Amino acid sequence: KYRFMRQTECFPVDLAVFAGVKTNFGETHNRRPDGQLFETEDQPGSGSWNETLGLAASHGWEKWGVSSAVSYTHKSEGSQAFKEGDVARFTLSGSRLLSPQCCAWKLYGSMGLQGLIERHAQVNGIADPDHGGRFMYYLPGIAAKPTDRLIVSLTAPIPVIQDENGTHQKQRWTVQLGVGYRF
Repeated sequence: KYRFMRQTECFPVDLAVFAGVKTNFGETHNRRPDGQLFETEDQPGSGSWNETLGLAASHGWEKWGVSSAVSYTHKSEGSQAFKEGDVARFTLSGSRLLSPQCCAWKLYGSMGLQGLIERHAQVNGIADPDHGGRFMYYLPGIAAKPTDRLIVSLTAPIPVIQDENGTHQKQRWTVQLGVGYRF
C-alpha cells in the first residue's frame, strides 16, 4: 500500500493505491481414498497466480474516521485447467476511537459494508455457471494500535446478501485477523 496524498487543510482525504499477489504455492494433487483427484476448489492450493490492484480513500477527525476502497483481483488459470472467477470489491466503513486520547495504546471500534462481485469460474476455458455471484457483508470490527506504526485488527464479516450462482452452502460468519506495519 502506498499513500500518495495526505489529508491536509487543502486536501480533504488520504489517498492510497494498494496491490497484492497470491503465488501458486500449495498442494494441488490431493486425492480421495478411491484415488480420484479432489476438485480444484477443494485442494489446499489453487495452482494460480492472483493479482489485486486497488484504490483507498480515508478521512479522519479527532475521534472518528471513514474509509473506502475499491479493488479488482485477476485470477489466472490454475491446476486442472480451472480458473476461479475474477473479483471486484467495494468497501465503506467508519471507525471511532474508544480509548482515551491520553492512552499510549489506541483502541478503535468499526462498522462497515463490503460488496463483492465474482465472475463465473472457467473449466477448460468454458464458463462454469455453478461459481461466482454477488455478495454483501456487514463488517463489525475492533483494532488496537500499540504504537504509531503497528495496528492489529479483528473483523467478523457477517453475510447480508449471498446471491450465489448455483447451489452452495451459505456462509454464516468468519473471523479475520490483520496485522499491519507502517514503514
